[in-house]
Amino acid sequence: MERVVRGGGLYEKMKEAYRNGFVDNVAVRKVGPEIEGILVRASDGMAPRLREITGLFESMNARDGSWTLVKEKLMVNGTEREMCTAVEKEIGGYKATVTTDLGKGTVEITIPPATTLRKSEEYVRSLLGMVSEAAEARGLYLLGVGVQPFTPPSVDVMMPKERYSHMHRVMGDNLLNMTLTAAAQCHIDVSKGEVSGVINALNGFAPAMIALTANSTIVEGRKSGYLEFRGVAWDNIVAEGKLESDRVGVAPRLSGEDGAFELIARFVPFLTKREGEYVAYNKLRSMAEHLSEGQAEVSLIFGDRAFVVELNHVDLAFLEGTVWHEARAKSAYGTVESRACAFQGSTAEIMAIAAVTKGIAENRVEAEERVSRYTLEELRRGREEALREGFGAHVGKEPVEELARDMLDIARRGLERSGEDPSYLKPLYDNLDAMENPAVRTRRLYDDLVKVSGGDDAKVRAALVESMRFRG
Repeated sequence: MERVVRGGGLYEKMKEAYRNGFVDNVAVRKVGPEIEGILVRASDGMAPRLREITGLFESMNARDGSWTLVKEKLMVNGTEREMCTAVEKEIGGYKATVTTDLGKGTVEITIPPATTLRKSEEYVRSLLGMVSEAAEARGLYLLGVGVQPFTPPSVDVMMPKERYSHMHRVMGDNLLNMTLTAAAQCHIDVSKGEVSGVINALNGFAPAMIALTANSTIVEGRKSGYLEFRGVAWDNIVAEGKLESDRVGVAPRLSGEDGAFELIARFVPFLTKREGEYVAYNKLRSMAEHLSEGQAEVSLIFGDRAFVVELNHVDLAFLEGTVWHEARAKSAYGTVESRACAFQGSTAEIMAIAAVTKGIAENRVEAEERVSRYTLEELRRGREEALREGFGAHVGKEPVEELARDMLDIARRGLERSGEDPSYLKPLYDNLDAMENPAVRTRRLYDDLVKVSGGDDAKVRAALVESMRFRG
């Protein structure tokens, strides 16, 4: 690759390009759930082996010929092999994809964006149904939880993809906890002027979202010390000090149209892509420093070539994907992504998360004003408490249920304003009224099973797997 020589001003040019990823005004606000689910073997509740997950994708194409197989080169037992790692097809004018995340047992389903919650629900129900049915036909279960309940973290659970191996080298073994987790994420269309406000609101409501939806408490066959272990796993990836400590959790408060870009530019990029190859930065500096210099030095992960290239939107998109705040901008799509919630046990619960996300965006001003009452440290402490205690948490001096009630009411008004059905919020209101989340119910079931079984781990495991199966 040839050296590229340019003039200065790259920081301002990239800021403008980033800003232009968002429209001036959102005419109809689309919502796009991005769902990660937990797959286990029905026989023992453990995460599937590589051949079992690639076989699942091949079988989905065999069951429904409208899917297209996607193959990648994987490193298997020291040998590079081309294997099926995803299926995709067009739905509603968009590409729907079923693939894996960092872990072999975490299936990731990209739902096409839809202009209404009702249409989005159709997509979610259909695609999750396809995955669940195909999995069960091959002896796998889709579980309605946010963490592998029995499989311990290890390199063996990680998909043997080049980029993940590099992330492991950069981030250390704490990354391996992320091979176990699954989320119910959601993208929402935003305009240039809305980006900072929607991110602020969703990050600010993170303690409430976690208290309402915590669903990842059983880890390695035992109750963890957390109701939402998934969030703790994210926190742990920065614990070794190899990445910035504020790269996860609640983001600093943003302001202005360029707030999201200026935040992202503070962080150090460590992976990008050129000519179909994943490449690493030779020198780890913040994106702002790279841009100010006007050049970025990169080298192939599995090679000895070094070359200099001009930074572009691909590099920024990769950096966005490695900053894991509870809400973050996705300039490539013109959306804000809400990330606080674990995978849930039913379509209705998943759609409730999509509904509250859309409602907050539609009622952004009131939402942002509500969370602005707290300092950043109060929000971060509230999130940490919610991960452990759910509804026992406080945000500032207020119990988290007060924030949760206000969040749902704000979202309800936003949905009504946009013509959406506020009844999609019912599962979350039900959790609030009962003052318990899915993780609390799982813990109660676990305790009952231990008593009934006399501590027989095999019986407890089998009963838990049956109880955790996704309900559709």
